[in-house]
Amino acid sequence: MIHTDLLRWDLRRYGLLEGLSLSVAAGEAVGLLGPLDSGHSTAIKLLAGLMPPTGGHAQICKLDLHSDEARRRVGYLPFPTGLFEDLRVGEVINFLARCARVEPAAWNDRRRRLLELTDLQAHEDEEADKLDREHKQLLALAGALVNDPAVLLLDQPAAGLDLAARLRMRKLLVELRPGRTLLVASNILTDLVGLCDRIGLMEHGRLIALEPAAEIARRLGGRLIELELAEPAVPSLAAIRAHPDVIEADADAHFLIINLNGGVTDPLAVIATIARRTGLTVLRAREHQAAWDQA
Repeated sequence: MIHTDLLRWDLRRYGLLEGLSLSVAAGEAVGLLGPLDSGHSTAIKLLAGLMPPTGGHAQICKLDLHSDEARRRVGYLPFPTGLFEDLRVGEVINFLARCARVEPAAWNDRRRRLLELTDLQAHEDEEADKLDREHKQLLALAGALVNDPAVLLLDQPAAGLDLAARLRMRKLLVELRPGRTLLVASNILTDLVGLCDRIGLMEHGRLIALEPAAEIARRLGGRLIELELAEPAVPSLAAIRAHPDVIEADADAHFLIINLNGGVTDPLAVIATIARRTGLTVLRAREHQAAWDQA
């Protein structure tokens, strides 16, 4: 569905991509992981047809990137989202549907389903800039889905979201996978594990590895979770460290830091188990989101 052959973008002021060769099969989800200047976002922009490559070739569904037919088959979620924030939620979706030339006869039913899918039905008449961060991302995702695309190009779909919201976003993307092909750029490993079949590591515009997601998670390590608690956690440290998914744990007053196995796809479930076994009350959970860096 997606094929690139030595795809390049050399205008460094606007990103860098050095000879990306990648194939994504129909129905497959592939993640591109790297720091913000690694080239993963540039690859997504090129494949979305936002700018012509300076070298190499790429096709989507065996079609030229800039053909009308290819554009009809692609949904693109940009970063940053840029949502015409002077419009209301319903107006944004309607505008994007017109831009995508969605047939009016099919639009009303699809519009209703999109609002339900993205939990925006109660926000339809709100101004887009008044939405919280999670619902702004969901609105951007709804915009990427207006044409019911076969291919989704997602540039950091969970950027800026807290742990619970990022898990909800990933769950939604998993639900959207059947019948679609996904290419997802992120600098957070845990946004891709549990969603992608394969993950490519990118650095300085180059794809330096492409392996099954579980292997990449094993190589790059665990998930660091910070918990704020109602009670001191120090007396419970031994029980917390005994959990099979906990690599290490440390506590200070009412704060607990746990390092979970990198293969954990639902850290909230692990946190709930720990709370149940220890009797601790969790007030807040936050995952530290360090960008991947080979160094």
